[in-house]
Amino acid sequence: MVSKYYFTKENLDHTLYELAKTFRKMNGSKTQAEITLVGGAAIVANYHFRDSTTDVDATYVASSVMSEAINKVGDDNGFPRGWLNEDFKNTRSYSSKIPIYSKHYKTFCHILEVRVLPADFLIAMKLVALREYKHDRSDIVGLINESKVTKDQVVDAFIKLYGKWEYLENPNLVSDFLDDVYNAPDIGKLYQDTQNYESEGYRLLKQIDENYDVLNKDNVNDVIAQARAAQKKKQELFSSTAENQIRQSTIKKLEEKKNEIKSPKNGPQKPRQR
Repeated sequence: MVSKYYFTKENLDHTLYELAKTFRKMNGSKTQAEITLVGGAAIVANYHFRDSTTDVDATYVASSVMSEAINKVGDDNGFPRGWLNEDFKNTRSYSSKIPIYSKHYKTFCHILEVRVLPADFLIAMKLVALREYKHDRSDIVGLINESKVTKDQVVDAFIKLYGKWEYLENPNLVSDFLDDVYNAPDIGKLYQDTQNYESEGYRLLKQIDENYDVLNKDNVNDVIAQARAAQKKKQELFSSTAENQIRQSTIKKLEEKKNEIKSPKNGPQKPRQR
């Protein structure tokens, strides 16, 4: 049985095989189907820097029976509903051109062809999202490091999917981010630092969500950014207060030492006898 919430390279392939077998049983052996993996599933399938994903983002071309087959495989294995879904079609990361630029991955049971987006196109999709609390940034760093795709290739893939660089909400911010990645002296360290940054963003998001009713899909990045800024200010204030306390303590100790020199502990000495 595949893990309830995590898909790895090994159990992802097994699950896709189970899906193909179920689809063929329900729909017959003559009708082919095609699935294109994107996001974390495509990364787990083709690269090594990321171990798992919690769901499978994909788009598929198949008869309506495919939805039933997906649900049956999910029910049989104890997966949450939506373990394989097309929800990303409702986001700005989606492009109808995604299947055009996908590459063959594997065919299961001679009926289900699974395709994946290559690294430069996956990076392009991640650049549109660039969420503060997901794996978008670290996935970009990991893909660039492992695939060795160039910035020009990424930009070219982006234009092919979305038409123009200005499709981004903040083109300058994204350009600066890419420059930082490509100019990083130690991209392995950058990957770890980026993961830590995203984990902190997720922690802040969870904390905010538990205490305030302010989050929605449009403001989540801004809310996290404000929380980060407030946290940084608090840390700076604490640091400044701590430094001041240390400074005052040091001055006090120096004054005490000075007084000890002026007034020895043994009291005033008697004048010498002439």
